[in-house]
Amino acid sequence: MFYLCKYGNNYIVIDIIKYSVQMMDLAKGVLTSIINLATSIPYIVLFIITLFISTYFIAKDIDKLENNFYNIFTDNSKIKVKNIRK
Repeated sequence: MFYLCKYGNNYIVIDIIKYSVQMMDLAKGVLTSIINLATSIPYIVLFIITLFISTYFIAKDIDKLENNFYNIFTDNSKIKVKNIRK
C-alpha cells in the first residue's frame, strides 16, 4: 500500500514510481547493448582471424599470382600491361 504525500501539486510516490520506471528502462537499454556487444565478439574475432590468414597466403603467393595473371597475355601484351601497372 502506498501512502501519497502531497508535495506541491505532485505526489511524491508517483514521482518515485516514474523515476524508477525510467531507471529500469535505462538499465534495460544498457544491458541490451552489453549483450549485443558480447554476442558480436565471436564474429569479430573470426573475421579478424580470417582476414589475417587470407592476407598472409595472398602475400606469400603474390609472385605466382602475378605471373599467372601475365600469362594470359601474349608477349607483346605482357610488356604493355607491365608498363600500365607501373
